[in-house]
Amino acid sequence: MFGRNKILLTFGIIYLIFASVMYFGLKIRLQKNFTTSKLNEMVSGKSIFRDTTNDLCKYQILGDPKEVGNYVKINIFCNSGKKAVSTLSLSAFSDKTVDGFFKEYARIIGFDVNLIYKNNVSCYLDGKILTEQMKSQIIRPTSTIDCSENTINEK
Repeated sequence: MFGRNKILLTFGIIYLIFASVMYFGLKIRLQKNFTTSKLNEMVSGKSIFRDTTNDLCKYQILGDPKEVGNYVKINIFCNSGKKAVSTLSLSAFSDKTVDGFFKEYARIIGFDVNLIYKNNVSCYLDGKILTEQMKSQIIRPTSTIDCSENTINEK
């Protein structure tokens, strides 16, 4: 019986040494290598394998956020008859302006934000046409943005 206790004691000591080295080693490595800029790059950066698109209606964000009253809804109507309805929580991004919302939406969906600002796309924020001055303003929670592609041959 004494031999068994000796083996368990030896194993316990080795385990405690290993666990301590692992814990403090990882803690020191984290303190040396972690920066908020690297974290933001990982979270907000674009992957080279990401599918980018020129069709605003190709993807949409389904479902409503669980956060009540702190979201923005965007409806995009395309010439092809397709429609993209998405809802984003305002707590998901730091730039709470209309322009910041469009940039984050474009990053998530995977298209260039300049597609929205082209002349053949018109957007309305809560029923009012979106102007350059409105793009720099803070977006109101529970706002609705309606964008539609205009046909080029309209008169």
